[in-house]
This record gives sequence, C-alpha cells and structure tokens, in this order.
Amino acid sequence: MRSVGTLRGGMAVVVAWVGMACGGSDGVVLPATIERVAATDGQSAPAGGMLPSPLAVDVKGSDGTPAPRAEVRWTITGGTGAGLSDSVTLADGEGRALVSLRLGPTAGNYGVRAALKL
Repeated sequence: MRSVGTLRGGMAVVVAWVGMACGGSDGVVLPATIERVAATDGQSAPAGGMLPSPLAVDVKGSDGTPAPRAEVRWTITGGTGAGLSDSVTLADGEGRALVSLRLGPTAGNYGVRAALKL
C-alpha cells in the first residue's frame, strides 16, 4: 500500500498592496489581484514525491490585464516536511506564476499560500 499526500482545500491567495503615488504618470500598472488556477488544486502524489503539475496563480494589474514579472511569494501552510521549488517566483508574460511542490514523507493534506510580494 502506498502513502499518498494530497493538496486539499486548494491554495490560499492573499492580496495586499500599498500604493504610493508621485506626480506624473509613467504608465505603470500595479499588481492588484492574484487568483488561484483551480485546475492545479487537488493533486496527489506518493509521500515524498513531487506533485504532477506545478501550482499556479494568475496575477492581474489594477486595470484587469495580466501583470507580467509580478513577484509572488509562496509558503507552505499545512503538511509536514514538504518543500517548494522556490519561495518567490515571477509571473510570466501572461501574468501566471508557477511553483512546484514536493510532498513530505507522510501521507496527509498539504496547503500552500501565494501572496504578492511587496
């Protein structure tokens, strides 16, 4: 019998943005929202193994368009002994940020949080 760990309950996403403005407009659109990609939730793998697909979030600017190069901070919120491929990743040209999760050595539920890095 194999031990299996599962990413249950999905990812938590946190949006916190403090904006500061100065005179003039430089055309910069600030990251405003981060949304989990539901298709990457609910994965399972053998204990100690990598999830089959990276976890993903989409970052959008304050104008609703994708926010490339936005920094996303990833943290493990549940499960013991799990590890992430990176603690901070950059969103690609489509505003999508990815991270890989290796499950811990025991079966159980694991949680991951994604937040905009300020």
